[in-house]
Amino acid sequence: QGVILTTDGGKLFTKYTTDALTTLARYAAYPTDTTWYVAAGQWPNTSVSEDNEEIVRARKSAFQLPSGRFPKKFEHSGYTDPQGYAAQIAKTTDGGNTWTTLFSNNGSFYFNEIDCNPSNPNHCCVAGEAPDGPNPGGRIYCTFDGQNFQQTFFQPGTSTSAYSIMGLRFANETFAWAAGSKMNSIAPSAWFLYTNDGGKTWDSTTHQIFGYATLGLDVVSDKVAYAAVDDLITQTSGVAKYISL
Repeated sequence: QGVILTTDGGKLFTKYTTDALTTLARYAAYPTDTTWYVAAGQWPNTSVSEDNEEIVRARKSAFQLPSGRFPKKFEHSGYTDPQGYAAQIAKTTDGGNTWTTLFSNNGSFYFNEIDCNPSNPNHCCVAGEAPDGPNPGGRIYCTFDGQNFQQTFFQPGTSTSAYSIMGLRFANETFAWAAGSKMNSIAPSAWFLYTNDGGKTWDSTTHQIFGYATLGLDVVSDKVAYAAVDDLITQTSGVAKYISL
């Protein structure tokens, strides 16, 4: 487990691995040439099946069906072992020579995208999620000292709804977006959270698009952002754009 980097525009890649990772490396952030973070995690084996539906993409989330599609409505995942979740954050400050585990949790959730303040490599936030298990819901953890990750947002799941947070990107020192989905039994929606204070607090109620699920996002500035979304009714994909006038 580790990361693979290129410094020549993709001609050659160098692999950096570490025994510090005890679960699967999923996302990474590279705030400086030598300071890197890896957000790792995994979800349990699932008993969910589909009627020979074609696999359309690799699964990036436990909320997706084996085909890679998001379900049209939320149903519990069918995980045979909800305790199979794992979440971990590892960091290197010497360009991948040595790594330290900053956060580890087993049995509750897994991590998705991690990103850092573009002006401060010690200020980063990471998205996490779990549709089932002992502590289902979408959550965000942040560090403000480069060492301690603390939960700054949590939306718990219920028997009829689940909350996914897959993407997270900083626009500047204080503004960031997080993107996910509200997977309700009826009227699911793409779900967009934002912070104006560097991740200390999050607005999770202002922005959503009914009938869609979010796969990830890219942030141009605090005024412009894009998200990859799935239409859950037609099972087609598209792009959502945010513009602040």
